[in-house]
Amino acid sequence: MTLEYLKAVARRSLPFMLIGMLLLGGAGLLYSLLSPRMYQATARVIVEPRTQSFTANQDVMSGLPTRDETIVDTEVEFLESRSVAARVARDRGLQADPEFGAGTFDAAVGKFEDALDIRRVGLTFLIDIAVASRSPERAAALANATAVAYTEMQRERKRAATESVNRLLRQRVAGMAGEVRDAEAQVQQFRIGNNLSSANGSNLAEQSAATINDQLATARASEAAAAGELAAAERAGYSLDTANTQGSLGTLRAQQATAMQDMSAAQARYGVRHPSYIAAQQRLAQINQAISGETGRAREAVAAGRQQRLADLRARAAAASNLRRSLESSSGSNAAGLDRNSRAATQLAELERRAAALRTTYETYLNRYQQTQTQLGTEQADSSVVSAAAVPAAPFKPNTKLNVALGLLAGLLAGVSVATALAMLSPHLSTAQEIEEQYDLEALPSLPTARSAGLAGADQRAGSAELVQRMIASPTTAFGEMHKNLLAAISRPVDGKPNQVIAVTSALPKEGKTTAALCLAAMAAHTGRRVVLVDCDQRRRSATRAMMGDPAEGLREILAGGRDWRSVVLHSPVAGLDILPASLARDADVDIFGGASFAALLADLRGAYDLVLLDSAPVLPIADTRLLAPQVDSVLFVARWRSTSRRAVEAALDILGRVGAPIAGVSLTMVDLAKQSRFGYGDPAFYYAKYKDYYTAAT
Repeated sequence: MTLEYLKAVARRSLPFMLIGMLLLGGAGLLYSLLSPRMYQATARVIVEPRTQSFTANQDVMSGLPTRDETIVDTEVEFLESRSVAARVARDRGLQADPEFGAGTFDAAVGKFEDALDIRRVGLTFLIDIAVASRSPERAAALANATAVAYTEMQRERKRAATESVNRLLRQRVAGMAGEVRDAEAQVQQFRIGNNLSSANGSNLAEQSAATINDQLATARASEAAAAGELAAAERAGYSLDTANTQGSLGTLRAQQATAMQDMSAAQARYGVRHPSYIAAQQRLAQINQAISGETGRAREAVAAGRQQRLADLRARAAAASNLRRSLESSSGSNAAGLDRNSRAATQLAELERRAAALRTTYETYLNRYQQTQTQLGTEQADSSVVSAAAVPAAPFKPNTKLNVALGLLAGLLAGVSVATALAMLSPHLSTAQEIEEQYDLEALPSLPTARSAGLAGADQRAGSAELVQRMIASPTTAFGEMHKNLLAAISRPVDGKPNQVIAVTSALPKEGKTTAALCLAAMAAHTGRRVVLVDCDQRRRSATRAMMGDPAEGLREILAGGRDWRSVVLHSPVAGLDILPASLARDADVDIFGGASFAALLADLRGAYDLVLLDSAPVLPIADTRLLAPQVDSVLFVARWRSTSRRAVEAALDILGRVGAPIAGVSLTMVDLAKQSRFGYGDPAFYYAKYKDYYTAAT
């Protein structure tokens, strides 16, 4: 896909484009002239992302979110809904309007929907409401009516929602008031029935239990203290109370010490037999006896006091134990009552929670009901009219310039499409590229028409002989040079051997085969080679008649009658070019090319000439070329430019391939260089305009 290819497509499509543009552009102009004038008026509304609040309460239908742009698309869809169109049609009485009325209300709504055009302005929150009408005043009035109906329907939706919620809340509040009263009454009755009346936050059973528990704790502490004191007293010994015995025993102890001193002094001074010692000893014994008696009395007194104390402590401990057991008994009895009260309290708590939940819900509904009651009548639309529609001064339909431009563009595209389709679906060969792509053969240089190649004095009626003479007279023209190119292409060796014997053939008659063979032979002779052209087309004998008229003897006499070819060959007006003509064929002269005589003839001609060209018959009509083709060095297959069917060429090449003919390639004949240079992309002649000045006529 190159620029040159696009240029070629444009050149090929130019006639079709001009016709298409003329037809469709004219159709667009005619449509604009015949269509009724339509006016369009536009009202603009804005979808408010924020709302004003007359009360501090939350709206039933909330305001639009600030950043949710999809809500605008939703509002556009709402504006395009049938409900808005029906509202405007009903309010404006469109059923009776001459333009929109169609007998039924639904039909009028449908027509108005067709005239209504809702558009969002870019990515903004603005929406354009456009209405088309044959009357500019009616268009503006209907656009404004649509905008007003849209905002009113928004307010009505909000009011309907508020009224619906308010009605439901009123019913719910009335029903829940009785439920709350019943629940609170059940709580009070249950409390009284289960003696769960309370003071200071607790019931009487709980207060009694608390008092008993306090007393029991005190009794247990007193019991423990008495038991501890009793145990300590029981563990104590019989030590004397020095406070009670100090007076009597102290004196006796002093006397005992004095007596002992006296006895010791008497013993030391007089001995143990001395009366002083004995008197002292007797006095000491009396004192010791007195001390012993006094000690016994003191111990008896201490023991009696200890027993009295232990008895007191035991009595106290017993009293504390009795009190503790009594309080424990009371506590057990009270615990059973508390257990009953606890179960009753659990049920009471459940009733209280239910009553509290009902009251909370009731208060919530009551508050919401009061809010919605306040909001009634204060609803606002989520949109407002930014600019009202003005009466249009000029119609917007039909747009003559646009219709004509679209017609011209459609004609342009249609022309290109038609030309491209014709080129793609064309059954004929047009370029060398098509030959190589379709048949996988070499595309040999094309041969032009004499007129398009600038051959002086040649026209479409010129015969082959005249073309040969004019080409030899002006060999440097494009006509001659292109034949030289083809001659050079077919003169290349084939499989390393000289390409000396070449058959020129085609699929069908009138393909330019004979003219090509004559011109190639003449150009080869003009370049100094010895050339013979053998007319192998026994039925048409075109080469013979063009150059030699109607000779009496020819190829048939050589092959069937045994004549020597040298006596039959004729010299043409072109120096170096001989013609081996074809005489009139008879019905019995068939298959003259399949015998050994034709092979011998070709062998002789190889030795006598530098180039042997065979103007053979078309491949499809008769079998002559199929017989001679395997015996030549190569076959030049020609096809008429933009005339020969691709299928015909394919069939002929298939036949030649089956007989083993060495095909050198395919050449297009009778090419109009002027046309090929305009649209024949893929062919060397496409560039003819760039190099045609290189050719000059011979002087």
